[in-house]
Amino acid sequence: MATHTNYFDYYPKDIPTCDESHGENELKIISELNEIVNGPVEGNYCFIHQTVINKDSVPIKERSWKREYLRKAIKNSKIALEIGFNAGHSSAIMLATNPNLKLVTIDICTNPYVEKCAQHLSNIYKDRFYFYKGSSQQILKNKKSSVDFDFIHVDGGHGIADFYFDIDWSEKNLKPGGRLLIDDAYLPDYLKYLAYKEQQEIFKQINPEGMPSSGENILVEKI
Repeated sequence: MATHTNYFDYYPKDIPTCDESHGENELKIISELNEIVNGPVEGNYCFIHQTVINKDSVPIKERSWKREYLRKAIKNSKIALEIGFNAGHSSAIMLATNPNLKLVTIDICTNPYVEKCAQHLSNIYKDRFYFYKGSSQQILKNKKSSVDFDFIHVDGGHGIADFYFDIDWSEKNLKPGGRLLIDDAYLPDYLKYLAYKEQQEIFKQINPEGMPSSGENILVEKI
């Protein structure tokens, strides 16, 4: 019988919290995304998996460090790719934090709210936000990026084949010095593959503005 990974078995313990430097209209836009979901949401930067949310739901303090780490990581980037959009909470954080950012996102759209949330961000951010429906392998396989991504956020399919593909594609398409942020970076197979890439001197882990990882997401830089 197949077994399923229980992510909470590996979730970091004693995660720190912090004060947050919200971007312009960030909390307003997150509230609007919450209103679109208006029900259970897949786990993200603001809420635990299957939390029932609405327009009055407030991002949980327990993930404040994770959100601030993302803000510091994205601050100076120009063109970013996000693999795994979900309800758009991390996209909203990145776009609100960095007014010079253009963001391309991909999602397989298994949740009913995904496309509505993506359309909402498109209405707000216009030509700073682009959304594509499909898996990363469907959209990116055998394709070389036509733009120079300096930031990629991997938060897509949790299967190991999906993860390997996303990391390998990022390796080929990030420019030197570009940043790769991996969500759910505490999973053992993820950590092993990242360690391998570091041993091969492809990536090195960095702390954005000196902020260490809580273990929830990890930032690396292409060498």
